[in-house]
Amino acid sequence: MNSDELIPIPIYSALNKPTLFMGADRELALLLTLICGVMLIVSLSFLVAVTGVILWIIGITLLRMMAKADPIMRKVFVKQTKYKRRYNAHSGPFVREI
Repeated sequence: MNSDELIPIPIYSALNKPTLFMGADRELALLLTLICGVMLIVSLSFLVAVTGVILWIIGITLLRMMAKADPIMRKVFVKQTKYKRRYNAHSGPFVREI
């Protein structure tokens, strides 16, 4: 073996895959399931129960489409909302914030 050759290191796919639940982002899918489940359990109306089931089917489909496009889309969105709209160009210890 030559000292210039690169040594391959296996990276296990389980360490790199995003955490999905039913093909959607885990937190959003569980929140949607919780809301629709509460609608089903608490409601005493057949119409509200059907609305909860339809809302869950449509919501989980949309969440799966979102996760298929980008599995970490929610995390990216939450991070980018924390940024300021504009950052002033300044440097030095005595520059005031405007």
